[in-house]
Amino acid sequence: ELWEEHQGVVVECKSSLSALQQILDSKDKIALQLRSLQQQQREEDKQEFWSQMQLRHEQLQAKLADTERALQTEQNTRIEEQQRYETVLSRLGLALEKAQAAWLRDSGKLSQEIHEAKRDFSIEMDGETRGVARRLADGLEAQQKLADELERKLAVAKTELGSV
Repeated sequence: ELWEEHQGVVVECKSSLSALQQILDSKDKIALQLRSLQQQQREEDKQEFWSQMQLRHEQLQAKLADTERALQTEQNTRIEEQQRYETVLSRLGLALEKAQAAWLRDSGKLSQEIHEAKRDFSIEMDGETRGVARRLADGLEAQQKLADELERKLAVAKTELGSV
């Protein structure tokens, strides 16, 4: 009876050891699966990270390209406007020079005529005509002052155009 009991305990121990061995084997398999899953998760995380980095890189490149295009467009526009302004200023300068030359020619001619008229009137004047001559001379002096004023304004306008 003791022997049978001993045999029963041995069978139970063997059975327990076998069950324990199965548990340890299962534990090793689970640990191996866990490491495999962890490695797979790390690889997936790494792939996700690189995918996000690639996407961000592409977005930054697109923004950079857009910014470069906008900058080039702005520079082209600025150059076109500068050329347009230079053309306008050149035309204005030429027009001003032509107007000044014409004005100088006309004012010189007018001044010459005024001086000739003064000389003619002073030679031909007598007592009665001196009053009329004086009024004409005053009128001519007023015209001369007006011509001088116009010349001054032209010089100021030329100076202002030169500063633009």
